[in-house]
Formats: sequence, structure tokens, C-alpha cells
Amino acid sequence: MEWYPGVVVVGHGVASGRNKHDQFPGGALALQAPYFAAGGLDISPYYSGTINIDLAPRRVELVQPHLTLPLVTWLEGYPAETFSFVHAAIRHEDVEYPAMVFYPHPETKPEHQQPPGVVELMAGFIPNVVPGLHLDVGLEPAEMRAV
Repeated sequence: MEWYPGVVVVGHGVASGRNKHDQFPGGALALQAPYFAAGGLDISPYYSGTINIDLAPRRVELVQPHLTLPLVTWLEGYPAETFSFVHAAIRHEDVEYPAMVFYPHPETKPEHQQPPGVVELMAGFIPNVVPGLHLDVGLEPAEMRAV
């Protein structure tokens, strides 16, 4: 892993279902989970939401993701999206938590874009994670890097 300092930022609330417009009741991740499982990725060990971490001034670049699921139609009437997943870790208070980068490809994502330095991570429950918290993100350099 290559480690990068980051800051937790507020996300759109779509993955967890906390979006103020209640666009995806129960959260997009819960709706997407069966499609990810069918493609070979079980996300059940992770919290049903993402932690958004800003690595600015760096920006993230995909290299060779662990898994890419092209053009997943996960909700009727909603455009198909391509998702990539990258092995990662979060280091907080000297504890490392296994994680996975959740990367909806911007070219197929109709809304809720992330700035180029923000990574969305799926992980188990991590205590005391709030916006503004400084922590470290480990990325598998063969899969993704922050430049």
C-alpha cells in the first residue's frame, strides 16, 4: 500500500440513502449490492455507505482496478453505470481498517460527481469518523494512485 493523508468530507448521501431528496430509499449501495455480488464482489462486510476522503491537492487515477463491472443496470429507468473497485485501507488512530475504493466511472455517472481528489471508500464500521477528521488512505499502487 501507498499511504496518503486525507480529510473526511461530506458526501452526497446517495450510497447510504441519507440524500435529502431520498432518491434511492435504503441507499444506492443496498440496491447495487446484488449486482456487485453477481459480478464477483460481496460488499456485505462493509458498512452500507461510503466514507468520502479528500486527498487534495492530489487527484486519483485508476491504474488496473481489482474489479470493473461495466454498464451495470442496477435500477429500472436509471442509466447503466460502470463501477471499479480497488483494494485500499484506512488508518485511523493507529488502527488499519481494510477498505475498498468504490469508483463509479464519471463518464457513466449521470450526477453526484466527486472532485478529482476525493475517494469513496467502503469499509466496516470505523468509530468517530466525522467530516474534518484527518486520516490516512492506503491505495494498492498497481490498482490506483494519487498523483
